[in-house]
Amino acid sequence: MLQAAVVALWPLLLVGNAFGHPEVELTAESYLAAAAADPWKWYAVHLVAASAALLTIPSAVVVRSLVPGRGRRWATAGTVLAVVGGVALVVAFSIEAGVMRVATELDRQAALAVTDEHLASPEAYLVPVGILGTAVGVILLSVALVVGRAVPTWQAVLYGVGAGATLAPASPGSVLGSVGFVLLAVAAFLVAKQVLAGPTSLGTERGRRLPARAPVAS
Repeated sequence: MLQAAVVALWPLLLVGNAFGHPEVELTAESYLAAAAADPWKWYAVHLVAASAALLTIPSAVVVRSLVPGRGRRWATAGTVLAVVGGVALVVAFSIEAGVMRVATELDRQAALAVTDEHLASPEAYLVPVGILGTAVGVILLSVALVVGRAVPTWQAVLYGVGAGATLAPASPGSVLGSVGFVLLAVAAFLVAKQVLAGPTSLGTERGRRLPARAPVAS
């Protein structure tokens, strides 16, 4: 039950974060204006995003456990990328929340300088790196689910398409940027149901549907 909840929960947190995040451009002025308008909301959405990123790690491990022999290599590669991406995003979102919280307490010129410095820092680049790693990791996991026939093919494809849609170029908080998260959340819910059913249930059900062969007359 807990494993299925982990698989389903992290995309739901991303959906909540996407719709709660103020729409911003990647400039110091835009970031500072959004953070200053409601500092606690800015902190909260980044905390939710960091929590979602953290949950991608056990989620990837759980999804990998669904995949039998033929898809294990794909699943392992996807898990590694998802874990790396998740760690990068946890670090990036945590730092950004803290930096912008401090910036809102400074005078405007100092706040702009702090925000500019943050957006140009290596930590800021962890966000696109983490998003790419997580998305590609989930796409590889979806391939593994297809190869291993761990879930119905259309569910695995939807899982991969949802992950790929999160890579669409869109500003944080935009409607377009939220579409991929919604697709991913729907697909993750379906995969979570399979986790509840057990890793071999799909193959067992298929086996039960196969008609028994009639004995061959000698």
